[in-house]
Amino acid sequence: MTTLITGGASKIGVALAKSLQADGRDVLFASRSGRVPDGFKSVKLDWDERSTFENPFGSEKGQIQSVYLLPPPATPDPSIILNSFIDIAVNKDVKRIVVLFSSVVERKKSGIEYLILRPTWFIDNFITNHGFNIRTKDTFVTAVPTGKVPLVAIQDIATAAYEAIVAEKLPAKDKVIVGPEAKTYDEWANVLSGVLGRTIIHQKTPRGNLIDMYKQFGIPAAYAEWLTEIEQRVESGWEHDMLQKLEEGEKERLFVGTVTVESWATENAKELKSEG
Repeated sequence: MTTLITGGASKIGVALAKSLQADGRDVLFASRSGRVPDGFKSVKLDWDERSTFENPFGSEKGQIQSVYLLPPPATPDPSIILNSFIDIAVNKDVKRIVVLFSSVVERKKSGIEYLILRPTWFIDNFITNHGFNIRTKDTFVTAVPTGKVPLVAIQDIATAAYEAIVAEKLPAKDKVIVGPEAKTYDEWANVLSGVLGRTIIHQKTPRGNLIDMYKQFGIPAAYAEWLTEIEQRVESGWEHDMLQKLEEGEKERLFVGTVTVESWATENAKELKSEG
């Protein structure tokens, strides 16, 4: 049996694929570009071309039993795109779908097993979103002055996905994935400072300024507004309250990772080396 991993060679997808391969399981990547790590097979899947949605299910690819589904990037509501693919997967006897972020599968009445992974903010955002400012200005910017964030590592998300794919039975319909520590961004800046050997400063900015900054990064306006809305929830304490509720009564829906920001920063220090 084969696991289909959509989204090409994303960091989470690659880490998941390596775990599955080490467990003796077959993996097939699906992506628009065809870019995959050495040692893995791939097939074209383009969310903008529905004619490619059946490509992964050809008989020569092997029976696909499970799918790791990465929604199209920068799309707050990908349901219109993904529901067609999920229908095909169901018709092709896929047994389980593990989907990142989205609530798409919840609206499907197909009987297919599914788990929605809901990670909190990525530690890797210090490279992908904030890396340029950290390297050149020793700063990073958020709209979260005091809210505590349990930053999570990509490897921990991949581990949660792996466990969901290989489990005999899913204990819940979703998993909230958090890191082992919750701190404010000021505190995370201090952690980075200690590892990198220079002072990193967290700068706070109003919501409107953050939207403009995201749009300058090339992020579509609607998605930029959605991201900043999520940050506002963190500042208001919504995420903290949700995690407290899970810890007290719904622990089966909570996955606590093991990778700390300090260990992550130590491993990735070269990516944040000063260019100033």
